[in-house]
Amino acid sequence: MKKLAVISLGFLATVAQVIFIREFLVVVYGNELCFGAIFAVWFMGVALGAFASARLADRIRDPVAAIASLMALACVLLPAQIYCVRVLRTIVGVQVGQLIPFGTMFLSLAVLTTLFSFFIGFVFPVACRLWPGRRGGGSQQIGAVYILEGLGSIIGGTVFTFFLVLYCSTYQSIFLTMVTVLIIAFLMCVFHGSGRLARVAALVTGCLLVFAVLSWPLGLVSGLERASVLARWRSFNPAMELVKSEDSRYENIALTRLADQFNLFGNGQYIEAFPNEYEYAVLANFILTQHPDPKKVLLIGGGLGGLIKDILAYDIEKLDYVELDPKLITTSIPYLPEADRAALEDPRVSVHYLDGRYFVKHAPDKYDMVILNLPDPSTAMINRFYTMEFFEEGRAILEPGGVLATAISSSINYFGEEVANYTGSLYRTLHSVFKHVLVTPGTTNHYFATDRPGTVTSDIPTLVERFERNGEPSEYFTKYHFEILLPPDRVLFVEESLGGWKGARVNTDFRPITYYYNLILWDRFSGSRFAGLFSLFSRANLGWILIPILVFLLARVVYQVRHPWRRERCTRFNVCLAICTTGFAAFALEIVFLFAFQNIYGYVYGKIGFVVAMFMAGLVLGGCLMKRRLASGKPTGLPWLVGIELAIVLFSVSVPCMIRYFSLENVSGPLQSEYLFIAIIFVAGLLTGSEFPLASDIYFKTCGTIGVSAGKIDSADHIGAFLGALLTGIVLVPVLGIYESCWTVAALNTASAILLILTPKGSE
Repeated sequence: MKKLAVISLGFLATVAQVIFIREFLVVVYGNELCFGAIFAVWFMGVALGAFASARLADRIRDPVAAIASLMALACVLLPAQIYCVRVLRTIVGVQVGQLIPFGTMFLSLAVLTTLFSFFIGFVFPVACRLWPGRRGGGSQQIGAVYILEGLGSIIGGTVFTFFLVLYCSTYQSIFLTMVTVLIIAFLMCVFHGSGRLARVAALVTGCLLVFAVLSWPLGLVSGLERASVLARWRSFNPAMELVKSEDSRYENIALTRLADQFNLFGNGQYIEAFPNEYEYAVLANFILTQHPDPKKVLLIGGGLGGLIKDILAYDIEKLDYVELDPKLITTSIPYLPEADRAALEDPRVSVHYLDGRYFVKHAPDKYDMVILNLPDPSTAMINRFYTMEFFEEGRAILEPGGVLATAISSSINYFGEEVANYTGSLYRTLHSVFKHVLVTPGTTNHYFATDRPGTVTSDIPTLVERFERNGEPSEYFTKYHFEILLPPDRVLFVEESLGGWKGARVNTDFRPITYYYNLILWDRFSGSRFAGLFSLFSRANLGWILIPILVFLLARVVYQVRHPWRRERCTRFNVCLAICTTGFAAFALEIVFLFAFQNIYGYVYGKIGFVVAMFMAGLVLGGCLMKRRLASGKPTGLPWLVGIELAIVLFSVSVPCMIRYFSLENVSGPLQSEYLFIAIIFVAGLLTGSEFPLASDIYFKTCGTIGVSAGKIDSADHIGAFLGALLTGIVLVPVLGIYESCWTVAALNTASAILLILTPKGSE
């Protein structure tokens, strides 16, 4: 039962972490900045909890009662914290339509998330005392808890991905998790507890368990879900009536009504409205006249609300409509106008519920036009449709003279540095693939790209002729609209402004800089004061990382040489530094692999969950293998720790070559290559996971106290993970790129390996 308790802690932590991420994504309009920020503050909370517990764990008389009480407290905190997340915009006073400033968001995350993760970190050293006097000593107990907690994380991620997210609401998932954890905590107190504290803990967990079980049939769970969802929507826009709110595998979908118009939102971000005859008629006719005679069209995203109907008004032979989330359509269909429902059932239309990038990679046909009707690249997932590699894939499925059309938000009269970098990055990226690119003016810049001269044009008579040739297919669009949409002086202004701007970089899969430029704009528009700092980081290079590492390494070497008598202190510091850099490597490489997997194989939610599970499986197996070697009494110590650090270095520098290999067209297609790619991710987990038990063993031998050893090593591991989450997802990958991020990981672990080699002899 004690083992089940530790496993349940990993299960609870993973489910809570995923729910926090999903809920925060909604209140920040799906911006994945919060993804890295949540992991960062989560790991910092765990690190602080483990550090605080380092001195207290050995003083706790009844670890069974303490762990059961902390598990019960965490179960009480989780539903309350999720409610606070849902009403966060109201709590911090953000106005309707306003973005939450970065500083406010990070502080809110710290308050709401760190408290929960603090308890998770605090439990770890206490859990290492559940088996006093066990064969193998304290270090074996630390390794066992690490492995069991990792196993719980695998189970939690798998259950949530393939069951809870599909069949349960958020609060149903929370209460099912609570019941599971409380049952195990109660039984642990009954079978393994002794004394008054254990009886009190059993009484508390038992009462909470009864409450959690009864809350479901009494309607408390469903009532809390409805009330919190409604409160969340009121913080977005109280003027709109919330018609329906559903969680899919990919996002929260909200359907609202204002007067006679319905509005569709994904993770709080506006997608489209219907009926919206005028807007979509203008959009469809404006786009389709950029091709002389479009017959086969591929539309990725945003097909509801009238756009498909207006495209079909042309002499279209085939329209493939790709939408990732089928719930967007099933939620909207009952409220769509009859003409739009009929358009979806038109025999010329084929609806594909796939990732758009995956569809383009494996498209069975070629098209005259590829239309991207997607949100701005404010997330890493959406940014994949604005990269050089994607435009190359799009060009490959275009017929000769075919046109690729896309758009992003912009400025109508002025291109400051932030806007010019953002829009200019897309302009330069398209020009790196296509010979001819047209940019239109306005608050939204439309981009039309082709390889054939004279196809895309701002010449109004040519566009009018194409429009009239199709019989003026819409009553909401006339030939005079072209004069409004393409005033010659504004077209020239946009071309000169973006063509002459040299500050923007090309956006690629391996350096998604447009995503970072959007982050700067988001921070500026939200009223935060970090935009200048983010702009400074956008000019960073690898030297900004390597020079501080080298300076620190030299300073530390000098210290060790000048203080050779402080052997044990040097050993403990170097071991903690090694586990810290390994924690950084583990999370940094996981982010790198997730970016690369999405780019190469497309965003397939189940497989992404499998990727994370395989990484955790590698961590657990690595920990098991090292724990077994330690138990056998075979030589390990600092030489083995150095060897693992160097293995991580070699693996990190080889990752770019492996990613480049898998990104080749003839490799990325077969299903077998996906599983081979995942196997490499498993190896990354294996390497990083094998170090924790070994580091714990070395630290314990110089310290002699299990609570201190477990607390310090676990704290150092999560400090590294905190830095990996904060820096890799927000700065390193977008600005420096995937390759340079891997070299950063290699540099950090090289530095820690050198310090381990130079550790004064006889200090183990």
